[in-house]
Amino acid sequence: MRRPEANSGKGFSAQASNSLNQRLNTYALAAGAAGVALLACSVPSEATPVCKNISFMFSVGETNTFAFNPAHQRVAPFNIVQTYAAISSHTSTRFNRGLFTPNFPGADVVQASNSLPADLASGAIIGPGGRFGKGQSYGVLFTYAFRGGTNHLGNLKFAQTNYFGYKFLISGKNHYGWVRIDAKTVSEGYVQSEVVSSGYESAADTPIFAGSCAAVSPSTGGSPSDHAGDTASAASATSDTTRPASLGMLALGTQGLPLWRR
Repeated sequence: MRRPEANSGKGFSAQASNSLNQRLNTYALAAGAAGVALLACSVPSEATPVCKNISFMFSVGETNTFAFNPAHQRVAPFNIVQTYAAISSHTSTRFNRGLFTPNFPGADVVQASNSLPADLASGAIIGPGGRFGKGQSYGVLFTYAFRGGTNHLGNLKFAQTNYFGYKFLISGKNHYGWVRIDAKTVSEGYVQSEVVSSGYESAADTPIFAGSCAAVSPSTGGSPSDHAGDTASAASATSDTTRPASLGMLALGTQGLPLWRR
């Protein structure tokens, strides 16, 4: 009687290998499809205002320049300046002037009907379609001569909160923002002015509310009055830079979704 040959296991190994490959391929396809679905359902990049407190006080009775550089670029897109001049020792000859001057191609300020930088209401929308320009007379914010204050020129209001809008380029794209500049008259014909705070929209071609660190929501219409109180001082703890979501977070599965949505 012929003895049956021993099973070498070669056929079984081939079958197991084929079965394993099929399951791995099926798993890979399923995982790939899930990944595509996850990417398709992920929250898109949202508008994120970048706000900070500045608190730069100009020296009274001196000429000073503040290089206003919201995104910390190599060249500051704007200069904010206070000048002082006295023709003689008489108090009545003292002359103060404030300027918000674009300093780089693509940098402009929101202009009023008099072609000077516009003093914007808190919550005003700054964005595409606004009236932007260099600003007449180097972007005069205020002039003040000690003659009863009657020689004042410019849209800044003394002893009040003042917001001025601007746009500048980051990687060749327009970004919109605001800066708060306050000033008041002090004794003997001097003006004390301060660059208080600023904010700009990190998303290109996206509007921002004057004085606000809240994003303009296109889905809700973005009522400015809803965000008028969201000032830079309320967001002083935030960083000047935003942390973008990465595909690595998606590899965490459901645990990574909260990080992706931040």
